[in-house]
Amino acid sequence: MIDEMSGQDDDAITGAVLSDLLEKRRGVWTERFLLMALWARAAKSKNEGRYWRDFLILAHELSAGRPLEDVPIMAAIAQRTVSAALSGTPF
Repeated sequence: MIDEMSGQDDDAITGAVLSDLLEKRRGVWTERFLLMALWARAAKSKNEGRYWRDFLILAHELSAGRPLEDVPIMAAIAQRTVSAALSGTPF
C-alpha cells in the first residue's frame, strides 16, 4: 500500500496508514496497550512501572472508539511506519 502511494505527500500516506492499516488492527493495538499496562503495573522497578496508567488510558481510548488520528502515539506509529517503508531499509 505504501509503495503504491510513494509519490504522494507523506501526510496523506500517514493518514492512509492510520485509516486503512492501523484501524483494521485496532483490537490488536488495544490488547497490546492493555498487556503493557498490566506488565508495567506488575513491575518491581518504579522506573518500569510508572507508565502503567498511561498504557491503560490508551487501551481504554482505543476500545472506546476514539479516532486514531486523535491518539498521538498512533499518529507517531503511522509516521514511523511510513518513514521506514519509504526509506527502503530492510527490517
